[in-house]
Amino acid sequence: MDAPVGGDRLTAVLSHFQGVRAGASAFRAQCPAHGSTGGTLAISEGDAWILIHCFAGCDVADVLKAAGLTWKDIAYGDKPPRRRASKADKRDQAIEASLCAARLMEEPRVLERVRQARGWAKGALKQLGVGWDGERFTIPVTDKEGKPHDVLRYDPFRDRFKMLAGEGCSRQPWPAPETVSTLYRSRGLFVVEGEGTAISLASVGLPAVALPGSVGRPSGDVRRPGRFQGVGWHKTWAKRFYGHRRVYLVPDADEQGRTLMAAVEHDMRFDGINCVTIPTAGPKGWDLGDMLRRAHDLETRRQGKEMIRMLVSTATRQPDRLEDAQQMALAWAEWTPQAAPVEAPAFEAFQW
Repeated sequence: MDAPVGGDRLTAVLSHFQGVRAGASAFRAQCPAHGSTGGTLAISEGDAWILIHCFAGCDVADVLKAAGLTWKDIAYGDKPPRRRASKADKRDQAIEASLCAARLMEEPRVLERVRQARGWAKGALKQLGVGWDGERFTIPVTDKEGKPHDVLRYDPFRDRFKMLAGEGCSRQPWPAPETVSTLYRSRGLFVVEGEGTAISLASVGLPAVALPGSVGRPSGDVRRPGRFQGVGWHKTWAKRFYGHRRVYLVPDADEQGRTLMAAVEHDMRFDGINCVTIPTAGPKGWDLGDMLRRAHDLETRRQGKEMIRMLVSTATRQPDRLEDAQQMALAWAEWTPQAAPVEAPAFEAFQW
């Protein structure tokens, strides 16, 4: 039987995805490559093939494989529909990122909002090259050689689709582990989930690399435990952390976050990288970015830095006291001056 053409082919492709719904310019569906429950996948008809784009950054090949499709299933002709950004595109990305970074430094209202709500410091945003395009923050991503790879667009105040990746661009660790200043390598590098959390750590003076998301969920079957790499982690990335004396893995406070960092720890240890996991306290889904929201001036940022150091020291030297340290950190994160007579926690009892 001949393959369907045009609208029939699109219908056949859509039948391979879950949660399909019609959008203004494309169908939306759940992405099987990273196990999303929202409509992060856009599917529409193109001139030569069915266009598929994951806003979480999944590669089209991974999406097709997870959905049980091949290139021939979505192409009207014989050539695989693979598009790579040209050198001119990369140059445009670099110029755009630079202009947006300069614009952010001239947006006091935007800077003040994220300082109060997220604890982001202007100096950290400038150092990381974060910009503002008028609607979203721009995050310039480079490859391991420092060459432009993509410009992410991020809105930390949205409930859905917070992060948008460029079309045809795979997600990468940010900033590139190879580019993190060696001045901090004697103390270690923090690995977190989400670019916003990396900005929060940089705001208190700690070096961090963000992984782009979570791995595929375990299937629950011990004979088929699930995919432990995907948009959030690839085992080949472990080698990119060579040179750092120690790597601190800080998962989000949920099952997927812990699964992500478990896969990271396994691959790093396999490659001989000294790493340790530092569990995050707080409600389900919390991360270090949430813990550092109140670190929005010099004193609270100093306290936030000491709080993280206290967690690291306790996890590595006094693991039997880790639960107490976590509760202390959570109390600090939730403390406000109006909470009197409760005093702000002091971390001097824990050695760094």
